[in-house]
Parts: sequence; C-alpha cells; structure tokens
Amino acid sequence: MSNPILSIITINRNNADGLRKTIESVLSQDVSDKTQIEYIIIDGASTDNSVEVIKSFENNQSNKLQITKWISEPDSGIYNAMNKGIKMANGEYLHMLNSGDFYEPNVLDDILDKLNKKPDILLCAINHNNNGIIENTELRDPNFLKHGSMSHQGLIYSTKFHNEYLYDECYKFASDFDFEVKSFFNKELHIEKRFLPTVNFLIGGVGGSADSETEIRNIKEKYGFRQKEKLTLKKVIKWFVPFGILELLKKIRKIKRGKK
Repeated sequence: MSNPILSIITINRNNADGLRKTIESVLSQDVSDKTQIEYIIIDGASTDNSVEVIKSFENNQSNKLQITKWISEPDSGIYNAMNKGIKMANGEYLHMLNSGDFYEPNVLDDILDKLNKKPDILLCAINHNNNGIIENTELRDPNFLKHGSMSHQGLIYSTKFHNEYLYDECYKFASDFDFEVKSFFNKELHIEKRFLPTVNFLIGGVGGSADSETEIRNIKEKYGFRQKEKLTLKKVIKWFVPFGILELLKKIRKIKRGKK
C-alpha cells in the first residue's frame, strides 16, 4: 500500500475534553480516499482520562476515519511530543492539529485536492475561537514571519523540511516560529492557499504567554528581525480581513477581467 498524502498529528497532555473534540473533528470528516489520511496521537502520559478517550475511538466502525497510531508516554515538552509524531509519520505532508483545536466540517477532501498540486506548503485560514465566538479569521503567509509565527494550525507543509530540521527542543513555547523562519522565510516556495476557514484555534494556549513572547523576541533577534516593520493597511487587510469577503472580492475581480 502506498504512503498517505497527509499525516495529521495531535499532541495532548491532560486535556481529555479538548482531545475528544479534536479527535471527533478528524474522524467525522468525509474523505473520498481514506488511505490518503494518517492520524497520529501523541499523549504525554496524561493522568486524566485522555487515554480512555483515545481508546473509545479505536476501531469504531461508525467513524468515517480511524486513528492510525497512538502512544502515551512521558515527554520533555510540546516539541519533544511533536518530534515524536513527525518521526512516526509516513505522509508526504504534515499538519499539527493540537489537542483542543478542531477542523471545520468536511475540509479534508479539499485539502487533499490542493496537496495533489504538490506545493511546498498549503496555507489555510484559521478561526480564532474564544469559547465558541469567532473573533477573527486569518491566513498568514511567510512574509508575516517578521512579526510572528505563521500559526501551525493553518500550516500544512511537506515532510521534506524535516529532513533538515526537527523542532528545536531547547525552546519550550516558540520552536514552531524558529522552524518556520529557518524553513520558509525568504525561500522560493510553491505555495497553495485555502481561504475558507479550515481550523478553529482555541485562544488561550501557551502561545500567548509572557514566556512565549520572550522566546519569540529572542528568535527575532537571532534572525535579525528586531527592528519592527511598519504594518500598512494593505498588510492588515491581507492578513486579518474575514476570508469570505476576500474570496468574494477575488471572484468579482475575475468576473470584471472576463468582461474586458
């Protein structure tokens, strides 16, 4: 059997309720060819009922997809867990969908269609979800890296990038930012984009902590990003305008071009 196209990796520790929501959002997806999806869960020896949650979904034929592999064992932090998942993955592309974050319904077939174009990275719009309220929808491209992380929830990328770098485990909160700068900034990349909301990212994780911000500042200084770049209105619109509006504007532009 050929390798899957996409490996989805979920890491978790003591977040059984969030894990259940994440797993449900993956396993309920309608996918034309199920062999193109691999789903891996890395649990950090949780002491709540996270393992029971995982087992409750195993080999359940009512699920449209299945959990491919899972482990529960101690780890040394977020990026140690993510690296474990990467080493277990067989897909051509990786998506880090951490515990608590969840897919919009039935997005995977469209994602697979875009991955069949063989991009280096696929950028997806993400909803910033605050207790069920969507505060904003955004899609960040590599140019955003001078300001901060591209958000791994909205980033699906080729596994080839990990031939050179895994996540640097010396960072506890911002290694994804370090990896993105090394891999994607100022590089000639084939980029595909999915402007429709794809993933709900739950606000309030470690990414917004003071320790995380300190690591991000240190990484910016390491790569010479210390000088703040001015945010123009054009950039704000590009990154933060709701993407339903952006898609509508693109369609109007195409129609106008067709009339010329």
